[in-house]
Amino acid sequence: MHRFASAHFARRLIPLLVAVVVSLVARDSLADLLVNGSFENGTYTFGGDGGQDLPVGSTVISGWTVFANNVAPIQNANAFGVVAQNGNVSLDLQSYNDGIPYGGVQQAVATAVGQAYDLSFWIRVNNSVGIGVGPAAVTASATGNAPLVLANTSTATGQQWQQVHYPFVATSTSTTVGLQGQLTTGGAYIGLDNAMLTAVPEPAGMITMSLVGSAVAAPRRRR
Repeated sequence: MHRFASAHFARRLIPLLVAVVVSLVARDSLADLLVNGSFENGTYTFGGDGGQDLPVGSTVISGWTVFANNVAPIQNANAFGVVAQNGNVSLDLQSYNDGIPYGGVQQAVATAVGQAYDLSFWIRVNNSVGIGVGPAAVTASATGNAPLVLANTSTATGQQWQQVHYPFVATSTSTTVGLQGQLTTGGAYIGLDNAMLTAVPEPAGMITMSLVGSAVAAPRRRR
């Protein structure tokens, strides 16, 4: 009777353990791999308008390097009515230049070859201000992958943040991800904030099947 109860308990326990393991794997896989993805940290020196012009090669934004052209970090207390999507600082990839090519920021991240990743970020427009009206677009890139242009196409009035996603598969143990301004219908603003890079977890069903299969295949003790 005791042996039967133990076996019955084990059969009930296995699915619970599998669920816990799957949950932990998924949670860990979704850890953000970027440093300072919301641009909150940096050796900023904001001007009276609440913004700062950063040239190509600048590393003022912690974890990021400016490329292609200037970018402007903007704090929430500013003369432009810009409010960050997350925290107190966001970027204007158009900066103070009003010209093509638009600026961008990039960061090198440790990756696993063959692993799928998702680079997500938010693009801002202000459809109530002529110079900030959308659509606005950003080109996302990753080493060894084709770049992709992603846009905020919201037509709602006022400030609008829209999240977009860039999926890619790592081809190296170090991947440089880049976010560069591509289009500004209003001519003077491309907002960027809250970038995140996460490894795409293996489908839970596949993990569960693998674990259950291993349990079934385990040798049984002879009675």
